[in-house]
Amino acid sequence: MRNIKTIIHLSFLLALLVSCSTWLDVEPENLALKGNLYVSEEDAFASKSGLYHTFGEIVEQRFVLGEFRGNLVKPGPGARQYHDIMDVFKHNIQADNKYASWEIHYRLINQCNDILEHIHQIPDHDAALQEGYEYQFALEAIFMRCYTYFDLVKNWGDVPYITKASQDVSQDFSVAPMPADSILEQLIAQLSLTHEWSLKYWDGSFQYWGTYGEDGWDTESWQREMANYGAVLGLLIEINLYMERYEEVLKIWDIMSRPTNQWNFSHNLTFCGSGDDWFRAIYVGGAENAGPVPWESGNTLNLVYKEEFNQWNIYVEFTSNRPQDGGEYIVKPSEAAIRNWVINGDVTRGERKSWWTDSLSFGRTDSIIWKYIGLDTLGTRRDPYVSDGNVIIYKTHNYSLQVAEAFNRLGRANEAIKLVNEIRVALEIPTIKMTANSSMIEVEDMIMRERAREMAFENQVWYDLVRVAKRRRDPNYLIDLIVDNTPVESKEFVRANLEKVVSTWWQLPYHVDAVARNSKLTQKPGF
Repeated sequence: MRNIKTIIHLSFLLALLVSCSTWLDVEPENLALKGNLYVSEEDAFASKSGLYHTFGEIVEQRFVLGEFRGNLVKPGPGARQYHDIMDVFKHNIQADNKYASWEIHYRLINQCNDILEHIHQIPDHDAALQEGYEYQFALEAIFMRCYTYFDLVKNWGDVPYITKASQDVSQDFSVAPMPADSILEQLIAQLSLTHEWSLKYWDGSFQYWGTYGEDGWDTESWQREMANYGAVLGLLIEINLYMERYEEVLKIWDIMSRPTNQWNFSHNLTFCGSGDDWFRAIYVGGAENAGPVPWESGNTLNLVYKEEFNQWNIYVEFTSNRPQDGGEYIVKPSEAAIRNWVINGDVTRGERKSWWTDSLSFGRTDSIIWKYIGLDTLGTRRDPYVSDGNVIIYKTHNYSLQVAEAFNRLGRANEAIKLVNEIRVALEIPTIKMTANSSMIEVEDMIMRERAREMAFENQVWYDLVRVAKRRRDPNYLIDLIVDNTPVESKEFVRANLEKVVSTWWQLPYHVDAVARNSKLTQKPGF
């Protein structure tokens, strides 16, 4: 059985690696890890846990780059003491800005490469790693690596593409950037293979074990904390939408929404419930939470923080204005964000759900982002820096609204409007009164406003704006929205900064440390 298992595993990895064989040798051979690194199942699980630990370190950068550059937030009273953060708000990101560094990304990629190279080394006598778990670990590593490379492409464009583990990702090396489109093709091929193999070995669903204790691995599964089959399909949707391959988006959506038992999340593609159910779906407590667990609310990948493991949720520090939380909160909702909820009559996702204030006045200075510090709609907040809770990375509403974009771009506006209204009916919000007689741009604007209400403060808004601006070949779509959200004294400065890098669609510069270490990395013009 063990030999058969090894043969199958090697066949899987060979199939995966053949799809990107042209790029396997970009990493110098002398940096490859050697030796048998996995001598027991504890080593394997520890390595897999390490993936999620590093992924957690990316969350601050995700929040800053995905929200602070958008039009739904503005600086809070504590932001001005952080030079790098204020430069992000002003779209004045230089090559020495810490948020222009991809160091954490490549550290996570290196961990994924390490698992893919060495997971098969578990000794034959170690029966604790049952048949199938090696494949599961490999599939999770492939997903994590693909997710991270997609994040790199969205932010930096052409980047080094590395598929071999290195002893030290911070040391000098020479790897030329790979064209962004070529990287995306590799990711689609790998995720498609992951989709096929997950169907073959787990009936379409990954298996998950919990924490390791005296009695072995806890079989009470914490699936909400792990990448799963739904996350694989969701990432495929997102990449194909980014590449404007709308027919492919619909093909993947058909698999996700198929009423079968191919994967154990299929029955949860019904939309989140109304009222408090929606709020809990956005900010689920920990494993102890009494509300619906994430996969019951259509979520397929969460980032989990546990105080007992000394994991601190940076979102609390960014958003809370309580003195015991630091008081000088860094980011707050913009007037544009609040107006989008209030004028639309959206109380389900608006006040006391996504944001909080004692007045509906758009000019209030005490409005705060509530998603990450509030426990309920009655004003209960987390204790200072108590971080138990989840940050949702992928959820069903994200997928469905992206699919609505694809329907609309294919001239199927009725189906796009239907998807949006299914969400609104589930949330007990009046439906959108729009027909297919509306123009493609009008329907798309409606979808983007809906995404702003649904996905606010979830690291999506900036990438939404860039995607639509590129799709329309209209930089002013993004520039005008950002400048409108900028204080009068900064409008000209921000507009000039945005117009300066239109040619690259607002890609980040390569960080000075990356350029210094990589002799084949040439800084982008203007930096």
